[in-house]
Amino acid sequence: MAELGWGVVGKDGRANGRAARRVGALAERHLARHGVRGPLAAPDVAESASPLLGRAVARGLHAHAARGRLPTQTELETWIDAVERLATQPPDERTTR
Repeated sequence: MAELGWGVVGKDGRANGRAARRVGALAERHLARHGVRGPLAAPDVAESASPLLGRAVARGLHAHAARGRLPTQTELETWIDAVERLATQPPDERTTR
């Protein structure tokens, strides 16, 4: 994951689409382990992801998935940090059923 944070910024200061899509896909995979299933483009999925990723990260991932909004380098790094944290958290037993 940490490798995604480097060399992914375009001339306008925004991350490239490939890096943002990769982080979004990783987020969806780890969210599913925690019982939040579905695409982050769906508003209800993004809302359910908010307690696990943080409100700003969930909103940013939703904006990218739904409208193609690219994050800044700082935003992408925040996304990566949130997904890495989620990846290390064991799923809550109530969310895996």
